[in-house]
Amino acid sequence: MLIGLFAWALGIERFGLGSGRRDARPSEAAALVALRPRAAVSGPAVAVDLLGLVASATWAWYTVAVSPLLHRY
Repeated sequence: MLIGLFAWALGIERFGLGSGRRDARPSEAAALVALRPRAAVSGPAVAVDLLGLVASATWAWYTVAVSPLLHRY
């Protein structure tokens, strides 16, 4: 989902309604896991969830940003 959003933001891909619904399913599942109810929500658990989100966003941005270079070289 993040790759699609970043590619759309850079004008590399078009993001249609059909692809948005199809691509949202894995993101919804990941959000349910990250936001699962816990007995006690502690700082480290939230930090780990945020770190996972940042790592995913970083990798998605890298994938989109390197695409024009891969086509050129």
